[in-house]
Amino acid sequence: MDGRDALHKVMRNVQENEGRKCDYVLILMDCNMPVMDGYEATSRIRQFLFDNALPQPLVSAVTGHSEQSYVDRAFEAGMNLVLSKPVSHEHLDFLLSKLEFPRLLQQQ
Repeated sequence: MDGRDALHKVMRNVQENEGRKCDYVLILMDCNMPVMDGYEATSRIRQFLFDNALPQPLVSAVTGHSEQSYVDRAFEAGMNLVLSKPVSHEHLDFLLSKLEFPRLLQQQ
């Protein structure tokens, strides 16, 4: 999968929901992918959901780069968090704790 595939999955999901919602509440986005990188994919997903007045999911960058310039670029693209590879169970637990599961279940 690359960034373009991720964008198309979000768009297809919204279309399947007749434009009323996006089922994705968390996206783990690899930053370095062929065709369209994770930065561009995140920016386009954010814009697509904004244009359709839909809630934004939590997007976490997953990258092998921990330098500040990569972190800054992730935030500029609209990512909420940056996880450095390898991702530990503790980091995933932290990320999942940020999701509001009771609220999400009520929306379904």
